[in-house]
Amino acid sequence: MNKITIIIAILLIASVGFLIKYQSDNEKLKTDNIKLTKKVEKVEAQYNDTKKELSALKSNNQQQVKEAAERFLKAFRTYDTGKGESYLTNVEAYITPNAKKELTPPGGPTQSAPGDGDEKEKKKVSFQSEYTGGELYYAFLDTTKANVLAKVKSKITVNGVSSDNMSLMQINLIYDGNKGSGAKIE
Repeated sequence: MNKITIIIAILLIASVGFLIKYQSDNEKLKTDNIKLTKKVEKVEAQYNDTKKELSALKSNNQQQVKEAAERFLKAFRTYDTGKGESYLTNVEAYITPNAKKELTPPGGPTQSAPGDGDEKEKKKVSFQSEYTGGELYYAFLDTTKANVLAKVKSKITVNGVSSDNMSLMQINLIYDGNKGSGAKIE
């Protein structure tokens, strides 16, 4: 009986020692798992950032930037104030709030001098603009930005009198992967 008690005591001590070692190893594995999870999250974030940058870089090529600028110019230079359209009617999807502040309307309202006559005597001015083409020159800035210098040709009609117009525009584009166009005018 004495031998059995000693064997049981040794087995009990060994079991307790094994259990303590098991719990210690388990805690170490949990700590290592937390560290590795944080590293994986960091690597995933870096991967996603790199993937976005690569996508932006692929989109920032001459052809795609010129196509985005061309879509903007067509939208910006095609409107009819007689139908209630303004120069901003079609470009909302293409511009940032900063660009909206910068854009000035062609033939916008002018302030009249005091004493110019009755308001009834003034004529309503109607503008029509139609984009007729142009030349675009591309400049890469970085993965998310590009500049386009545009020689813009359009046909402007004011109260039924039309004329051909050519102007220079500098367009700053920024990559916007969430939009269908892929770029916004800055």
